[in-house]
Amino acid sequence: MRWVGEEWFTWRDLLVFVQESGRDSALFRAMYPDRVEWENTNMLLAAAVDALNIQIWQKTKDGQKGRKQPDPIPRPGVNPRARRVRGEAIPIDQFKKKMEQLRKRVAVSSAEERTRSFKRKDKDNGSN
Repeated sequence: MRWVGEEWFTWRDLLVFVQESGRDSALFRAMYPDRVEWENTNMLLAAAVDALNIQIWQKTKDGQKGRKQPDPIPRPGVNPRARRVRGEAIPIDQFKKKMEQLRKRVAVSSAEERTRSFKRKDKDNGSN
């Protein structure tokens, strides 16, 4: 670090050095200690084990009834599977009607936000 800013080692050189540091570098280990051991190979192995666990589970009584699904292997940067939300199916015409109402609300709120933004810009520029 003492050479950063010198003629032969510029700030740009430092930026390139940091950006090009590999997963096996000390910099990466310091910045992401939880990800050090999780290379693509390990991610793929965890995915394979998860798939195998699901396949085995599907052949059990619990699996055939869709309950007690095995948890995936925890990995950094990957959220655990989300819980399923149960609900009831509705006819397609009701669905289309609800979607149209939602689209109208979104369009109105977007238009209001654009208007507010325009007014703020106009006010910042000193206009009325």
